[in-house]
Amino acid sequence: MRIGAIQVGNILKSITSFEERIYTLKKIPETVLQEKQTPFVQIHGLPVGENYYSSNKKFGEIESAQIAVYVQTNREAEQFLTQIETLLSAHEFECSFFEVNPNYEYGLVVLTMRFNKYQRLK
Repeated sequence: MRIGAIQVGNILKSITSFEERIYTLKKIPETVLQEKQTPFVQIHGLPVGENYYSSNKKFGEIESAQIAVYVQTNREAEQFLTQIETLLSAHEFECSFFEVNPNYEYGLVVLTMRFNKYQRLK
């Protein structure tokens, strides 16, 4: 479950806009939220749904991760949606879900995305 989130976090480090504000399997610091130091991203692993077996040996599994990107405007959310989806699809991740919602408590826009990847076990 953690491996998918860690892989996604390492890939997203290539997006310079996030600088050091990528929180993989961590809570977002309250100061970052209050000071609206956008953009920043939080990544969580999702439970592995399916395992694939061959001759009673585990052959592969689906890795999943959820990404929450915090930005100031809907336009920024759309730009990050395109950029992140393109970047992760180059690494064989597939976007299975996304939504854009306001965070009224901090006055931010949150882009939530879920990605899956078939991981062959060695």
